[in-house]
Amino acid sequence: MSSLAVLYSTGLTEYAVRKLSEDFLENKTIVHLAIEHALLLPEVLKLLILIEEKDKEQVSRILQAFSNDKIEIEVLPSMTAFNILSICAKKSADIQDVFISPLEAPFVDVKATAKLFQQHKKYKAEYSFAEGYPEFLFAQVLNSGMCAILSSFVKEDNSIISHSFIFDIIKKDINSYDIETLVAPQDAR
Repeated sequence: MSSLAVLYSTGLTEYAVRKLSEDFLENKTIVHLAIEHALLLPEVLKLLILIEEKDKEQVSRILQAFSNDKIEIEVLPSMTAFNILSICAKKSADIQDVFISPLEAPFVDVKATAKLFQQHKKYKAEYSFAEGYPEFLFAQVLNSGMCAILSSFVKEDNSIISHSFIFDIIKKDINSYDIETLVAPQDAR
């Protein structure tokens, strides 16, 4: 089995590309940390970074710190659900599952997401997410075939995504999908 990690950005702020000064963060940026964590997700063969043209230079500069041929940047005309899911479908043709997370999410818990991923695989889910945890602690997991299916439902929607865009599409016909949720023992949102 193999997976694709996808990081998307709805527009980088200056804080996402500013070096953090804490010693334990080794003066890395938020974007740098998000990339590091995405590369550590289970079975990742490729990392796809989805950005708009205005952010390309800043992200390219950060990528110079990585000597990794797994990473690919794709510039999208706009961050719509259709554009994101279409490119995910295209890039995951030979891949089983897709992890999706914002590029501005530096603290995705790799071990916790691995637990979610194991549950996703065990129950052969089409979509898996965590509930009751702080936002962006987990990447969402999609079976790669879902990318094309979901993109067909939002083909005419040109609105810029929110961070809940995948669930927003799925919940329109939630009973049609195999969904797994990792629920926090206590609501920590």
